[in-house]
Amino acid sequence: MPVFVDDPIKLTLDTSRDVSGFSVLRVKYKRPDGVTGYWEAGVCPTDNKKIQVDLTNKLSIHGTWLVQAYVSNGTEGYHGMWAELKVLSPLTS
Repeated sequence: MPVFVDDPIKLTLDTSRDVSGFSVLRVKYKRPDGVTGYWEAGVCPTDNKKIQVDLTNKLSIHGTWLVQAYVSNGTEGYHGMWAELKVLSPLTS
């Protein structure tokens, strides 16, 4: 399914481990223009090995974004594999 700039979507990333006891749940990103940052995430309500973030109005530019799960419980921290998220520019009238 294509994703367009400012689409109301939820991104779910699989961490392959139970993250229900982790205090830090983030999705790190790198925008197409090179800017990096992260969004605070939550545990997916249907699977405690996945984290989820609402990206409504957060994908502000088109191009290929890199996203990566990061979780920490204070003594341990884990990164997931990064993935590409292609964001398209909608047609204008």
